[in-house]
Amino acid sequence: SGPNSFASGIQNPSVVGATLADAGIYTVTVTALGCTNTATVNVVVNSPTTSASNTGPFCQGATIQLNTPVASTYAWSGPGGFTSSVQNPTQANSTLAMGGTYTVLVSFGTCTASATTNVVVNALPNPTITTNSPVCVGQDINFTGAGGLTYFWFGPNAYSSISQNPTITAATINNAGTYTLVVTAANTCSNTVTQNVTVNALPSPVANGTTVCFGTNANLTASGGTSYAWNGPNGFLSASQNPVVVGVTNASIGQYTVIVTDANTCTNTAFALVNVSPIPTPSASSNGTVCLNGIINLSGSGGNTYSWAGPNNFVSTNAAPTLSALAVSAGGIYTLTAYSAANCSASQTVGVIVNPLPTGAITGINKGCAPFCTVLTCTSTSVIQNYNWNLGNGGGFNNGNNIISNCYTTAGIYTISTVLTDANGCINTVTFTAEAYPKPNADFSYVLGEPQLNNSSEANFTDNSSGAVITNWNWFFTNTNQYQSTQQNPTFVYSEIGEYIIALVVKSNKGCLDTVLKPITISEDFGIWIPNAFTPSEDGINDVFQPKGYGILKYNIAIYDRWGEKLYTSKNIFEGWDGTYNGQLCKDDVYIWKITVTNIFHKQKDYVGHVSLIR
Repeated sequence: SGPNSFASGIQNPSVVGATLADAGIYTVTVTALGCTNTATVNVVVNSPTTSASNTGPFCQGATIQLNTPVASTYAWSGPGGFTSSVQNPTQANSTLAMGGTYTVLVSFGTCTASATTNVVVNALPNPTITTNSPVCVGQDINFTGAGGLTYFWFGPNAYSSISQNPTITAATINNAGTYTLVVTAANTCSNTVTQNVTVNALPSPVANGTTVCFGTNANLTASGGTSYAWNGPNGFLSASQNPVVVGVTNASIGQYTVIVTDANTCTNTAFALVNVSPIPTPSASSNGTVCLNGIINLSGSGGNTYSWAGPNNFVSTNAAPTLSALAVSAGGIYTLTAYSAANCSASQTVGVIVNPLPTGAITGINKGCAPFCTVLTCTSTSVIQNYNWNLGNGGGFNNGNNIISNCYTTAGIYTISTVLTDANGCINTVTFTAEAYPKPNADFSYVLGEPQLNNSSEANFTDNSSGAVITNWNWFFTNTNQYQSTQQNPTFVYSEIGEYIIALVVKSNKGCLDTVLKPITISEDFGIWIPNAFTPSEDGINDVFQPKGYGILKYNIAIYDRWGEKLYTSKNIFEGWDGTYNGQLCKDDVYIWKITVTNIFHKQKDYVGHVSLIR
């Protein structure tokens, strides 16, 4: 049993939806085995409260600040699904959609309380700027502002204004840049807008006049803009950038004015002067007639400076130029233009004749094996007054004759020339090339092989010819059988002992011939060669003392020093003494050798001699 008429017969009852009336002393009577007893408990029902607030109203874009007193926990909710568990949450960059009712649920232990606060988010004003930009230097800059209750302007060159529609008079380049307008609405919210202002510089025109020769055209030039308006003496008007004053007279002399407008429509003015100068009187002359490759001399006077023009694109600024007449076409009309100090000009012409050089050709035998002789003839279609020959080998002839003969005894290439002089006195040289081919020098050597038991011997011949490029060889061998060969290095077997003549005829690549004859002796089929010195220096050259021979059946050699001590012995003709004794190199000296051989006819021969050991 308890307050607010509470009664229950269960062991652990609940009071649903407690109110302050349910607070107080609750009594429970417990019965067990017919016995009863009671107990009491005091129930406290708390009733917490809270509040919610904000720092608004807020301008759009400001940070919303929510506040509630201290509690145990916090649960905020609001427009746009906003939630937060912070006591005093914020929302940056507020929007109009964030305005409305925000609720906070707080807890105090197991108890809760809630409160609401209304957040107001005011819209920002929408300012606008209009201006007459771009402007030219010196013009006014006009601003028009809209969208608010009050206005504040600031910009370049420390500019500021609280006028809604301010004006900057006589703008300069320093007034160009970005201008900012701050607009405040009736709800005290403000917003800004910027406007870039361009102040274009005035064009910097350049105008040029000229001094021209009387009666010629005067070219005026201007730059620095996109359009031009000219006016000047004698009623001159033109919209061209670079107009021409045609046929300048005294009435045309004076100052010309041009108004230049640039791409920004800004304008400025420039001035140019026109004057006149007198015309010179030129005089031109030349040396008249020259031969091809000669020098043309031109001469001019009557001016301050000069310009020559003529055939083959000839030009010169010299008063008296010279040029080589490299072609007959260099003859013709040459024009001299003389210029005054004011660059006024007048022209005069002069003629030049360029005679061609005489032409010709030399004919004759131009090649052969040295020595060879030839008759040379020079023919020409020109009327030749004289022929001056150079025969290329020191010979010459100068008597007007066009035919000459000469012999070339030394191999080589000879340049033959004759200098032709025609009726105009023009000279030319005609050349001709003759070649005396080198004569070959026939020569050869041979090596005899070991004689055979049938007394035949093989000889190996080597061509040693020189002096020219040899392309053909003809060998002639005399023996019991005649034999010929066209090989360069042939081999021939002689079947009998005796002395024979070998003939070699060689031909060069130019067809020149030479012949050589040499004897050869075929001796008996035994021989031995014994050197008289060797150099055991281990350089691979002449390191051992080794006799050589052919037709030898038995061989025995012994080597002694000067005191008779035997240092070396061998029965093998294919090995030699290396200059050592008992493993030591013998000293430089002269050593005695004794050799006994038996030839293929079983005849024994003894040889004694000496050999020098040289390190």
